[in-house]
Amino acid sequence: MSHLPPAARRTLALLGVAGAALLPACVVTTGPIRDSPAATPTPPRPGPPAPAACRPGVETIGVLVVSSDGVYVNNQRSATGRVVCDGDDLRTDATGVGDVVIGHGASGESIHLAENTDPRLRWTAARCISIDNFERGVINVNMRQQCAVVRTANALLYQPAASRTQYVVTAANTTEVKPVLGPVPVKLQLMSDVDVRRLSTQQLLSRSAPVTVQPQQRSLNVYRAEQLVQPPRPLTNIELRSLEVQMQRSPLIRPQPIMIPR
Repeated sequence: MSHLPPAARRTLALLGVAGAALLPACVVTTGPIRDSPAATPTPPRPGPPAPAACRPGVETIGVLVVSSDGVYVNNQRSATGRVVCDGDDLRTDATGVGDVVIGHGASGESIHLAENTDPRLRWTAARCISIDNFERGVINVNMRQQCAVVRTANALLYQPAASRTQYVVTAANTTEVKPVLGPVPVKLQLMSDVDVRRLSTQQLLSRSAPVTVQPQQRSLNVYRAEQLVQPPRPLTNIELRSLEVQMQRSPLIRPQPIMIPR
């Protein structure tokens, strides 16, 4: 530094003093650097396992097939393969789509649930599937050997076997009934859930409502407070083709692999 001019030597001396004053404030870490606990993501907790069978004394309705996540059985998020039992409440959220394949899929019958749909499924004495507590959403009921009874706040309908019908509960507090194939659903007189479960098919038909409020085939039938709110409107060819594609077949249930311990 002797060759430097006096002003430069004074500047370097001042910088050295400042640096020495700052050194005690520095912290040197000799151990491994670890992430803070807040930065470590918490893995999601697994939910309770889906039941492999219904409780003793409770009959099986079918098996759940989830097409889009967000399907719940008894408020428990569920996946494909979940057994649906008599009395189970089903619900889909804004992203959820699924089907309940009746039995184990051999008969080709299913109940399709679109987004934001919330029915409960039961068996009746007549071996119909009772779809009640249905307050919102869209269901496609594809029956071959079984019958179905659908209850909303606006209507009670009996759907015979070998038929396909779509039911829509709208935000305007109406129920839309769209028979697509097979026998037309029968509009029934108002009765309790207990009565529905006890009645035979012949009794259901004998208690049907007057002909003036019966739904018509391949038409849009809109009900409110047990009455048709407008004359049935024939569905357009585009509407019919769309519905027929949706109800063309039931989803397949793939057998789960059996793990054999070694």
